[in-house]
Amino acid sequence: MRHLITTLTLIFLGLCAFAQEGEESTKPPQIFPTSPEAASLGKYGEIPVNLSTGKINHTIPLHTINQVGFSLPISLSYNYSGLMVDEIPGATGLGWDFSGKGMITRQVRGLADESQLGYIGPNQIGKKVHQYATNSQSMPADEIGLLIREAAAGKWDTESDKYMISVGSLSATFYFNHDGEAVFAPYKNYKLTRLPNNGGFELIDDGGTKYYFELQETTQIETL
Repeated sequence: MRHLITTLTLIFLGLCAFAQEGEESTKPPQIFPTSPEAASLGKYGEIPVNLSTGKINHTIPLHTINQVGFSLPISLSYNYSGLMVDEIPGATGLGWDFSGKGMITRQVRGLADESQLGYIGPNQIGKKVHQYATNSQSMPADEIGLLIREAAAGKWDTESDKYMISVGSLSATFYFNHDGEAVFAPYKNYKLTRLPNNGGFELIDDGGTKYYFELQETTQIETL
């Protein structure tokens, strides 16, 4: 009889402990929200930062133009590494860029490619440079001397300009070779041709979408 009472007492104590544990587990968890200042500071941790240079690269999506087989995202992008000397801000502000517009930017290296003595201009300086670089033995000595002298004086353009395309999510860099053909670096399965009337470009991407770049903007630097 004593053994039975001990067993019942242990079972009863076990049920009481289980009941108390069940009541405590049903309590809602306590949540302590952060202060508004701490919450706002936490947002900056979600912005990607270049760990080498400290540059912030942040994009704010605004809208997306959707057509059949084509999508053009429009956004504001911030990519800034500090104020440069005499830097002029654009229409969207210092360090901000509006990605909805499409453009081809050119860095002129030496002379403009299409100029009279340009790399792919009427005098075909690019072909002379290519011949000298690949098979100089086939060139007369006087032509080699003329090429070296004019190139050293900056009168002949011996290097193709650098072109950079940016439209929507598409971006690429290309040059013109000595035959006047666009070469993408790194390689892209794109086709680019010059428009004969206004000096613009037609670009066909790997999906068959055509882009036309016709309006021109020039920047001129004058030394006082």
